[in-house]
Amino acid sequence: MTESAGQVERLACLELRGGNQLARYAARPPGLAAWVSCNPLEPSRRGGDLYYLSACSHGSIARVVIADVSGHGERVSAAVARLQNALPQYIDLWDPSLLISDLNESFFRDEHRVKFATAFLGSFASESGDLLFTNACHVPGMWPTARLRKPMSVPSTTITARPMRGT
Repeated sequence: MTESAGQVERLACLELRGGNQLARYAARPPGLAAWVSCNPLEPSRRGGDLYYLSACSHGSIARVVIADVSGHGERVSAAVARLQNALPQYIDLWDPSLLISDLNESFFRDEHRVKFATAFLGSFASESGDLLFTNACHVPGMWPTARLRKPMSVPSTTITARPMRGT
């Protein structure tokens, strides 16, 4: 377990940190302050929820990935490994579309037959304050509506945001 009380772990350029194992610590990717808390369902040492933090080679782009893969423990290890292997290839790219495309292709080739995954991927440019985030759902996300009394499909979304001046 990683646990640092009161200590902040700074991410170095090209650093990738995360996984699906028990962890609890404060981190500082470029331009952000983060608190990481990952708690797999016992008795498994690795869960279906995973996270990654990264910093680009110039120390100006931070990336945050949070995902939930169906299943727990070793069953999801292949999906976790694919994400961990793919992230360094795209660490310097602002636009996550190539990363998402790569993950989609590998997801559907999964020999372990993981049924679904949901992910949030955010990129933050510390120099401009721009935030680009994407959510991806496999199968498509569902959103219950009171009017229809049944779930409706929610498409994947990419949004670019910039903090408002004076906030």
